[in-house]
Amino acid sequence: MSDLPEQAPAAPFDVTSFDDLLPKVAELAERGDKSGLDRMTASFDALVARLELAVDGWRGAEIIPFVVRPNGRVARMTAAAADGLILSPGDDLMALLNTAGRTTFETVVADGGPERLISARILPEERTALVGIKRTETGVLARALITFWRPEIGEALRRDFLLSETETEVARALFEGLRAKVIAEIRGRSTETIRSQVKAIFQKTNVSNVLELAHIIYGLNAHPSVGAPVSAVVRSGEARVWHGSQWPVDVFCDGSPDGKPLLFMHGCLGGCRFVARARDRLASRFVIAPGRPNHGRTPETGSNWRRGPEVAAQQALSVLDSAGVRKTDLISYDIGAAGALTLAAMAPERIERVLIISCLPPMPNLSDLMAIPQQQRVFPVLSRISMRAGKALARLGGERLLEGGPEAFGSIVFAGSQADTAACKDPRVSEQFWRGHGWHTIQGPDGFFFDAALAGTAWHETLCDLSVPVTFLHGEDDASAPLSKVNSLASHVGGTVVPVPRIGHTLVHSRPELWLDLLENEAF
Repeated sequence: MSDLPEQAPAAPFDVTSFDDLLPKVAELAERGDKSGLDRMTASFDALVARLELAVDGWRGAEIIPFVVRPNGRVARMTAAAADGLILSPGDDLMALLNTAGRTTFETVVADGGPERLISARILPEERTALVGIKRTETGVLARALITFWRPEIGEALRRDFLLSETETEVARALFEGLRAKVIAEIRGRSTETIRSQVKAIFQKTNVSNVLELAHIIYGLNAHPSVGAPVSAVVRSGEARVWHGSQWPVDVFCDGSPDGKPLLFMHGCLGGCRFVARARDRLASRFVIAPGRPNHGRTPETGSNWRRGPEVAAQQALSVLDSAGVRKTDLISYDIGAAGALTLAAMAPERIERVLIISCLPPMPNLSDLMAIPQQQRVFPVLSRISMRAGKALARLGGERLLEGGPEAFGSIVFAGSQADTAACKDPRVSEQFWRGHGWHTIQGPDGFFFDAALAGTAWHETLCDLSVPVTFLHGEDDASAPLSKVNSLASHVGGTVVPVPRIGHTLVHSRPELWLDLLENEAF
């Protein structure tokens, strides 16, 4: 087998880099020392470059790389992998293998051995992909070879390479990751017969192994277009819908498409999914969670990123139109409140009521930001001084989170908040936040950084006395978003605040029963 692409991430991330850099960058940013920030940014540009995964070169290509931990769990992915596979950081690759008899990761990866090809269910709709796995001195690298077969491929193999009907069927089986022995069992032939047919296929196509055959088939394969109307999405499905005629919007849908609609405008923490016990209670509802500008395939807002809430509201309306939803309950979390309140002001006739969970309120003054923990205020402060330094630090911080794993999430992100670090000791909570935040790292730093930067602006100025009922559910011990600032925002928009004692910013995942009870109460 050939080696993995040279661009694949072969070097491990130095987990101490971000920990050392954060306080230094924060000090320079808070002093407004742009020249000092520029010098420091230049000093760790090489580190950022080493972490770059050459996503643009792989997006849409047939080879999609990702990194696996020694225990077989996915650790890091490119944006192309996030777009094309069902994998997420933390997923157990072994659980998705099709190959029988391999029960441990060690049986798949040989120490220092050649790349191994396995077949795994890592594509939507239970389709398989070939996965090349190779252990290196610094970790385990993997690459997915997407096996999408169309009837036209078989026709081209018969026409251009003179394969017989039988040989074409065997070529497809090889392409989909089956071994000769398994193909023999399926076709009711001997292994020797199948191996003879494989030899003939290799000779006719002028290749020496399955990997080279796969590349020929990729050349015959036009990648399928993605996209489906939201109304057609089933429970736990994902779709890509179009805003107007040009903007793609990432959407996650859950629950029952026939249920009462619930629009979820999420924040930069926690992702677009809820913990299992919340999803169970929402199983009868149609939950729609659109992405926001600068996130995943949802396009950027350009240089004027302060238009983020307005664009997010417009895109959410487009998603509702695609789903055939005329009116919906609306909930939000964290900085998602900016888009949610903007939507309520823009189209009040489409919104039944609004529930804002752990709002990240506008903090336009440096004195506001100085009241929150350092690791959270540094990014909004940097947005005023050096976008370059902010994006670089966001990338390093995301890699730090992926490397630390779910168990380290609370101590990294919520340091200084006793309530939140305690909540993250629950693995269900820490893993949900880790996966959601890891998604930003996979897609690149812009989405997270722009979210943080938005929090440092007066994004609420155009919103006043909304006609839609708005309720803020907020923890009294939320160190990331002071309750006093939430009270001020609620007063500005004409909303009501429900304070919760001894709860921090993790409320959406650590105490879902609180907001679910409110949601089920028609009087709120």
